[in-house]
Amino acid sequence: MGTLINDIGKASIWLVKAFKELNQELDYSVESVKLIDDLLDHEIKDGQPISGGLFTNQFGYKCFAIGSYIGEIVIRNSKAAKWQVDDTDKDGEINISIMSANNVVIWPVQRVIKRIQNGREDELFAYIYITVNDMRFEGDIPEGFFPKKIEQRKTWWNFFKY
Repeated sequence: MGTLINDIGKASIWLVKAFKELNQELDYSVESVKLIDDLLDHEIKDGQPISGGLFTNQFGYKCFAIGSYIGEIVIRNSKAAKWQVDDTDKDGEINISIMSANNVVIWPVQRVIKRIQNGREDELFAYIYITVNDMRFEGDIPEGFFPKKIEQRKTWWNFFKY
């Protein structure tokens, strides 16, 4: 069993590959979320997967994958945003969140569930478009917002300089 951070990455990549099989390209742009909204319109009726459709099997995982992908869009298109996960939470897949340096927090998987329940009125594209703009951070990233990087080891040719 992996960590939620690893699962998020794997699920996001899985979704990109799944769309490629549908001859559609997800490229981690905000615009690519329109393809997901269109697919949900086609495959979900009255908050439920259509019989025999693409969401008939592994519905929960597919919601997690969509949430992981749209979360990755927010992180990649914002200067200072990061995943927040709790591997001990029994509902951790639903409760993954993203926090920005300016204290905006979103829960992407919960938003996907809301989209499925309410239909187009809660479209993902508008939500992600607004969120990316809200999470754009100007200025210096606060100290300690991102974990410190492991110091790089000295290269062998600099070893004797110290």
